[in-house]
Amino acid sequence: MLMREKIRKVVEDAAGKLGETGDFKFDVSYPDFKFGDYATNAALVLSKQLKKKSQDLAKALIEKMDQSLFEKVEIAGPGFINFKLKDGYLLNSQLSTLNSKSEGKVLLEYFQPNIAKPLHIGHLRTAIIGDALKRMLVFTTGQKVESDTHMGDWGTQFGILTWAYKKMDGQKLLDAHPHDPIEAFNKLYVEANALMEKDPALREEAKQEFVKLEQGDKENRSIWKMFVDLSMEKFLKINDLMDIQAFDHHWPESFYEDKMDAVLKKLKAKGLLKESQGAQIVDL
Repeated sequence: MLMREKIRKVVEDAAGKLGETGDFKFDVSYPDFKFGDYATNAALVLSKQLKKKSQDLAKALIEKMDQSLFEKVEIAGPGFINFKLKDGYLLNSQLSTLNSKSEGKVLLEYFQPNIAKPLHIGHLRTAIIGDALKRMLVFTTGQKVESDTHMGDWGTQFGILTWAYKKMDGQKLLDAHPHDPIEAFNKLYVEANALMEKDPALREEAKQEFVKLEQGDKENRSIWKMFVDLSMEKFLKINDLMDIQAFDHHWPESFYEDKMDAVLKKLKAKGLLKESQGAQIVDL
């Protein structure tokens, strides 16, 4: 049972002890972490039904609750109830989940840098967390565990970067940064965007460079592949430094390029596509 459902049951049992036997709808949500792990508005909902003060009802609910899961249960604001879980319960719950041997496959997706752009702390954080989860799952379960890094290697930004490489002597800049090509790519991209802010016609030229890339233009494909290969070489060195295990799959954004037509045809056949600003979209 999910923790939210366990807390819901605790609240419902406490409400039953107060004589509330009807079906009343309340939320179990996540408060600001400073106030606890979970929160409920049950007392506020009951106060409307029972015509009593919500804070008095919150206090009464807490007194009737089974608090074995919680380190702290307290009232906040007009009658919200905040729950702080016991650390020991969290640990035992996670260990029991990991130790339950089961058949199946787990796919973990993490790291996910953007080609030709510097890494930031978020990329390193997910790489470490993902790798740790993979190691734990491999060690403690009978499941097949595989990893994927879904890299950002497709889109209009590569039209901009290709345009900059061609028009702004990108190879010269790359030669000036032999040990850090990503720094050269990022410098090109930033400078190109600054020019395009002043002259929107240049941005349209860059968009056409990406169209050519999509259509298989040999020159643009070669330049794009160079962006990808040099970036990957740098990223994998960083992985080695952090002792991140090799990924089982590399399914970047470009992996789906030849699969989009079938998806679009299916969406069109179902009448789910509509036009918006010259693009075909699914209106959610």
